[in-house]
Amino acid sequence: MTHVLTTPSMIRLPSFAAAELEAYVKASNTGFFDDFGRAVALSGDTLVVGVPLQGADGDSLVDSGAVYVFRKTDGGWSQEAYLKASNAERDDSFGCAVALSGDTLVVGASGEATGIDSSHPSDLSADDSGAVYVYERTDGMWSQKAYLKASNAEKGDRFGSAVALSGDTLTVAAYLESSNATGINGDQSNNSAEGSGAVYVFERTDGMWSQKAYIKASNTGGGDQFGDAMALSGDTLVVGAFFEDSSATGINGDQLNDDAPDSGAVYVFRRTDGGWMQEAYLKASNTGEGDLFGGAVALSGNTLVVGAAGEDSSATGINGDQSNDGASSSGAVYVFERTNGGITGCVTLEGRRFCDGPRSFLLI
Repeated sequence: MTHVLTTPSMIRLPSFAAAELEAYVKASNTGFFDDFGRAVALSGDTLVVGVPLQGADGDSLVDSGAVYVFRKTDGGWSQEAYLKASNAERDDSFGCAVALSGDTLVVGASGEATGIDSSHPSDLSADDSGAVYVYERTDGMWSQKAYLKASNAEKGDRFGSAVALSGDTLTVAAYLESSNATGINGDQSNNSAEGSGAVYVFERTDGMWSQKAYIKASNTGGGDQFGDAMALSGDTLVVGAFFEDSSATGINGDQLNDDAPDSGAVYVFRRTDGGWMQEAYLKASNTGEGDLFGGAVALSGNTLVVGAAGEDSSATGINGDQSNDGASSSGAVYVFERTNGGITGCVTLEGRRFCDGPRSFLLI
């Protein structure tokens, strides 16, 4: 039997009124303007906090960055490790992005300046090219296992601005990378689409990391910042490009126009038989100029959430009227679900799934 609920206000949401503060966490060496908490990651009983503006050596290395690792035991939370880049330099922003999965920790340093790799430590010719550091924990001790650079490291690309980790797969964004390539493993040697952005996929085999894919949008455009937000779960990768400009709406619309500047888009990729392909191109159902759809993304199984901080409607709650622009930059969140390999716009609340009507919830 199918029941239709037409008044979303009748749905009772869980209450967090009884929630209590479990811990108030600060750095062991708190400093002015360090930005402790700019990036955080949580896995089981381990918490990682990125502090990209912290200095070093008496603050002679301004904004070199640091990462703190905390662990919860029966006695509460305590600091387990304090990490710095192995080649710390001024303005590296080590800790601007962090990802944690079990005993593996990934740290982005989007301001790192080494032009090639760790075998050329004195080559600081590529300001803000960026780097990523991989750590592993053994018997409670953390050690660096890899230092990763983009295959086309360039000044200003900001490789490591976002990182995502799922098992032995790591994705790294360089949101200001500038090639005009499209799709998977295209020509990355030019810089004719400034700030278009790229994502790099690395895999770990027998403890060693290697790059497996170089991913661009299917409609690469200068300034789109593909990779500014990113999420990875198993074989699914989601990439936001919140300055993308097409006026398309919904799933797999026309992406070839630039009629809605900075409306934003999200791209879904899937790995099959070891290779990656684009599965979907997502836009808001009410695409509007300046909405910044894709500025934040989250993925769990087959459910995807997309933030659009610049969206303007004055609607409230779930599935309200999205057709007006009465509340500038009030923001909105869109929920998508994948079914049978496809993506559909849906909202699920307490077992009731909305997919196909402005105010109807189907009890399933």
